[in-house]
Amino acid sequence: MPAQIYLGDIPSECKERDVEDFFRKYGRIEKISMKGTFAFVDFEDGRDGDDAIRDLDGRRLLGVRVRVERARGTPHGSDRYEYDDYRGGGGGGGGRGRERRRTPIWLDK
Repeated sequence: MPAQIYLGDIPSECKERDVEDFFRKYGRIEKISMKGTFAFVDFEDGRDGDDAIRDLDGRRLLGVRVRVERARGTPHGSDRYEYDDYRGGGGGGGGRGRERRRTPIWLDK
């Protein structure tokens, strides 16, 4: 079964090739959709996506720590993506951790 992975907090200079290189050793990538400071990566095999999440969440991409997690929302393969974004709790947040915030649906055209 395929897996759709959310890659968040990527640097603005990040290119599709950088994302491809970041995930290369985890399996066959079907599609990469770049959306500014985040991207969706579709793996052919869900187990490959799970391995990538486990190993890459919190790692650095082009010197910036990124988030790697399962994409949430609309079904895999749709042109519409819904995602949850998180605000970092550091820097004066009183140690509250991450606060969850709902963001709009993006249309991939």
